[in-house]
Amino acid sequence: MNPFDLIDVTESGEFISYKTGISVPYEDLEELYESGIEFTRKAEIELRKESGEFIKEQWYNIGMNNIKVHRPLETRFAFDADENTERKVIFEYKLPTIKKERFCEEVAELVFHITNAPEEMLSEEMLSIAKEFRALGNYSLSTGDVVEVDGTKFLCESFGWKEI
Repeated sequence: MNPFDLIDVTESGEFISYKTGISVPYEDLEELYESGIEFTRKAEIELRKESGEFIKEQWYNIGMNNIKVHRPLETRFAFDADENTERKVIFEYKLPTIKKERFCEEVAELVFHITNAPEEMLSEEMLSIAKEFRALGNYSLSTGDVVEVDGTKFLCESFGWKEI
């Protein structure tokens, strides 16, 4: 399953992939949840009702990643992946690590997804972050931006990330 997919639940209680509309077998749900696949709030509640203790344990295992997004000061350097370009912090957020612990580059990739994906592809939590990011007048994360995760900085390059 695509790591940026979203699991939803139909009115009849069937779990489906939001991207493809294909039914997801119940026996696969706990593994998908554990691996960090996002669930709509409605699907998460339904899964908790049906799964009992497993989800309770996962739900209360919450940590935080401290996120800062840095953007080049001058627009002429905005799409330049030079790690020495002067930048300023344009966004700070404490990202909950519900479901699974995410580490550095994986968190940077998640932040990139949140700021670039269409709203209908985002869970409620992700959409809330995206709206807060955009409300400050920010545009999508791009080449040359830096995502700082718990003090470790990652430069967004044309393809992937570079730890700086």
